[in-house]
Amino acid sequence: MIEGFLQIDNKVRLVDVNPALKKMLKIDSFENKTLYDFLNEDNKKILSQQLALRSQNKNSTYELMLIASDGSEIYCIVNATPLYDNQGEKSGSFAILTDITDRRKAEIELQKSRDELERRVIERTQELSEMVEELKVSNDVIETYNQELENLSIVASKTYNGVLIMDQAGILEWYNH
Repeated sequence: MIEGFLQIDNKVRLVDVNPALKKMLKIDSFENKTLYDFLNEDNKKILSQQLALRSQNKNSTYELMLIASDGSEIYCIVNATPLYDNQGEKSGSFAILTDITDRRKAEIELQKSRDELERRVIERTQELSEMVEELKVSNDVIETYNQELENLSIVASKTYNGVLIMDQAGILEWYNH
């Protein structure tokens, strides 16, 4: 797990970074760069909200996604604190950034797997519900046939006349004794 650090001034210009952060962002020089240069619009909003806390002299921990020079996404946990000059005035902020990209990508893949599993469960549940309905209909038909056969059996066993049941080809299937 790579940990970088940075120092920004009150205008969010990068004042100091360590080699680990340079490696994370795949850049050699941070001259004339602001932290905003490495963020998409959503993460710029997050940073602005966090910088507002810094101007209230508050520390915070939050997640931020940086964009490296090659366009790759670097997910970080940021622990930030305000910095003060010798007169006690806020002069910027200092932050430790912990690279959690592998963990975040694993979470994203896990969520995709969960979503796919949920989709399959819903699909299979629908199929099974349809099969249950078909079986209910088949069971109702069988129960109706069984009741008819039972009624015929009662009639055939109570009569003194001979009763024969033949199929369409004329083959004897049943007779009463």
